[in-house]
Amino acid sequence: MLSDIILYSVTYAKQIDWDLIVRRCREKAFVRKNVIFIVKSFERQEMVRGLCRSIHRLYPGTAIIIADDSRHPLQLNRPNVTVLHLPFNSGLGAGLAAALEQVKTPYVMRMDDDELLSIRSRVHQELLYLKKHREVGFDPNIKVIDHDEFFWRAAGVIASAAALNTVVFHRHNPYDRKYNTYRSDYENDLHYISTKKRRILQNPSFPTRQVYTG
Repeated sequence: MLSDIILYSVTYAKQIDWDLIVRRCREKAFVRKNVIFIVKSFERQEMVRGLCRSIHRLYPGTAIIIADDSRHPLQLNRPNVTVLHLPFNSGLGAGLAAALEQVKTPYVMRMDDDELLSIRSRVHQELLYLKKHREVGFDPNIKVIDHDEFFWRAAGVIASAAALNTVVFHRHNPYDRKYNTYRSDYENDLHYISTKKRRILQNPSFPTRQVYTG
């Protein structure tokens, strides 16, 4: 019986790719040292808790900053998670700008509260790519239209880069009429952007955006 156990243990050990394990450990340590996950959360508190679990399952100890402007402030007592409580319905731009002010790492990974990381979320590879593209910015005066513009990028208004070898799950959201009234309330954003464009045309030195540079 003892010899069978020893034989099984030796056989099993030979099947383990130790080089892969060491490489993955180094990648996790690299992510933990160099990136902070920032999340803008609004009225989807159970989902943002699930996102935090998925991040820490793949990258234990990695810092997460959540900017929450829900009507009832998010209460989340979890190691390496910081929750910023903002005034109700402050908006996406203000939330991301507030989160970026707290970043101390060279890089950030911005996620929505209804997303999940998977084993195919290769954050390490994305970080290596970002060494050549280190600037990102958000205008805190724009509340929600940023989300809609994600789906309009094919029109050429915004340039995007896609990492085809990485996967992030987008969770299904049951229709919520009350939530969607806030999500679709971007008339003020359109007016603000129109005014801003006129000022830029009149004065090319007018600041176009707030920028975080890693």
